[in-house]
Amino acid sequence: MLVTVTSSVFTHAVHFNIPGDYRMSDHYFDLLPGERRTVRIYDGSNIAPDSLSATGVVP
Repeated sequence: MLVTVTSSVFTHAVHFNIPGDYRMSDHYFDLLPGERRTVRIYDGSNIAPDSLSATGVVP
């Protein structure tokens, strides 16, 4: 599964609210304003895309 996130402001330690132990291409990352990041969730076929959300720290 590929998930793309973006932010209009600098956001620190962006991560996803995925329950369980999934292998991902990136678990925590920073986003600059307007930057997009695509993260691969391996073996994520049983995750409902609508249930995903990303959280981070906005200073």
